[in-house]
Amino acid sequence: MDAVKFGSAQPPAGEAHLTIQYEIRKIDLFAAHMTILLRNRVLLLIVLLMPLLPVWTTLSNPETKRAPLIAVLVTAVLAYAIFISFFFVLQALFALANIAFKKHRGVIGKHTLQITDEGLIERTDVNEAISKWAGLHKVVSGPKYLYIYVTESNAHIVPKRYFPSHGIEGFAAELRSRAAKARGLS
Repeated sequence: MDAVKFGSAQPPAGEAHLTIQYEIRKIDLFAAHMTILLRNRVLLLIVLLMPLLPVWTTLSNPETKRAPLIAVLVTAVLAYAIFISFFFVLQALFALANIAFKKHRGVIGKHTLQITDEGLIERTDVNEAISKWAGLHKVVSGPKYLYIYVTESNAHIVPKRYFPSHGIEGFAAELRSRAAKARGLS
């Protein structure tokens, strides 16, 4: 990996493994949007509970009570499934439109993440930012991406396809270790 030539905080000699470089493409943004959507427990709870009122209203309708029970149940399940499907299709279309029509400067393109004593430094062709260790929220390893949450709702999305499995997991372990140490949890 090439030496990183930005900023003042360089990793100590022999710790080049503390710097990773990768590229974010539009498909990565879409995948991240859908993954984060599915991991948002509050949103999922709302989406799962929201159709219950119309379904209950339909089931308690006097005309519905005269219909065979199996027909009522199938109708209720279908109405519920259609609502949830409609919600996720709308979310996918919104994400696709957002990705297609915005430039996402500093998001699409090459990224460098560097672990230093000061914190996690992210560099792109348009920005450079440092996240202090005590502020690092969490590190989540998914099947295809590593999500490094620098706040509760803002994350670096690192595609795992650029790294051998032991390389990215070692990087993630180092992030978790430094964040825990900074918060006094180790």
